[in-house]
Amino acid sequence: MDLDDELFSEENGIKGYWEPASFFKDIGGNIYFIEEYDPKKIPILFIHGAGDTPKGWKYFIDNIDRTRFQPWFFYYPSGTRIQSMAHLLSWKLGNLQIKYSFDHLYITAHSMGGLVARSFIMDHGSVVPLFLLDRYSARKCVYPITIQSKNARNRQLLHVFRPQGKP
Repeated sequence: MDLDDELFSEENGIKGYWEPASFFKDIGGNIYFIEEYDPKKIPILFIHGAGDTPKGWKYFIDNIDRTRFQPWFFYYPSGTRIQSMAHLLSWKLGNLQIKYSFDHLYITAHSMGGLVARSFIMDHGSVVPLFLLDRYSARKCVYPITIQSKNARNRQLLHVFRPQGKP
């Protein structure tokens, strides 16, 4: 899928905020790839903010090392409850983990997307059977947050970063 696809239009981002039920009926909520999964690359999951779409991450996608990293996008109706979207993210990410058995995942989120990511970590980090979460670290928002795959011991699976110099 291409970031210039009509699916990721500004109109759809606005619809997701102001008409989330209609957005969900027409588009749904999903994790999108712009290239085939490559087990040699570390996925970076980008989560957009309120009223936005994955297209808002274009600058970052154009400037990451695509030989090492693979961008994924969580696209959701941003006018819905944060906890509901965290649950959806948990479901989608859990299914991808089952399918691909990736060892690492970086999450980068903007604004409301950060709240969705935090809710995912706090509410589903220990519920999703594939992840074990150091919940103290998540509450303090320090990084990296270590999550271990039950299939692999002591592996970094999820990293949450905050801007340099921010408490």
